[in-house]
Amino acid sequence: MRPPEYPAVFATLLGMGIQIYCMVWLFLLTVSLASTSMFFRPFLFLCAFIYSALTGFANGWVTGKVMKFYGATDWLFAASASSVIFPFYLFCCLMAVDLIEWL
Repeated sequence: MRPPEYPAVFATLLGMGIQIYCMVWLFLLTVSLASTSMFFRPFLFLCAFIYSALTGFANGWVTGKVMKFYGATDWLFAASASSVIFPFYLFCCLMAVDLIEWL
């Protein structure tokens, strides 16, 4: 298999995809357990933020492994992009929803 043209970008996107995948499954498990108790429902939003922080290790691990596999050396770009792009995307989505509700 030939290496990608931009291995750092490829590794970053794979890392963010793994983080989103892990977050979705953890959150679905939490929602399925929280649906039985009315007490736990207000904490679902807090759980989403906690899961985002906890699954960050999967993002970094996969990004590092893919970069090592393809021999990429642009570690600074991959680390900063994988730690900034996904939270910035979530922030922009939440701000867009709030702006639409406000209007």
